Amino acid sequence: MNAERRGARRKPLDVQVTYRVNGQARAESYQVEAVNVSETGILLRTELPLAIGTEIELEFALPGQTERLRLHGQVVWSNGVTDGGGRTFTGKGIHFTGYGAGCRALIAAYVGG
Repeated sequence: MNAERRGARRKPLDVQVTYRVNGQARAESYQVEAVNVSETGILLRTELPLAIGTEIELEFALPGQTERLRLHGQVVWSNGVTDGGGRTFTGKGIHFTGYGAGCRALIAAYVGG
C-alpha cells in the first residue's frame, strides 16, 4: 500500500507483538515482529497465514514503555513488502478496530514524537 492511500502517518517500530486470532477454538498466541505503526494500524512481519478479514487481538509495548498495549485489529492486506534496505518480506497490514483512549494517546505520542 502506498503512502498516499494510508492516510495516517507511520513510524518505524521494532518490537515483538503477541497476537491471538479471535474466535479460534484454541486461543494460541503467536510472536511476530512489528515493522511500523500509526494511530490506525500496524504492519507485522510474518509468514504465518492470516487471511484478509481475520480479526485478531494484539499486545505489545512501545519502545521505552513498560505498559503493554492491548488492541483489537483486522487483517486488511497481506503481501510482499520491500523495506528500506531493499529486502523483501511477507507483511500483514492490520487496521486497529478497538482500543481505549489511553492506548490511542500513547500510540499518537509515539508516532508524533
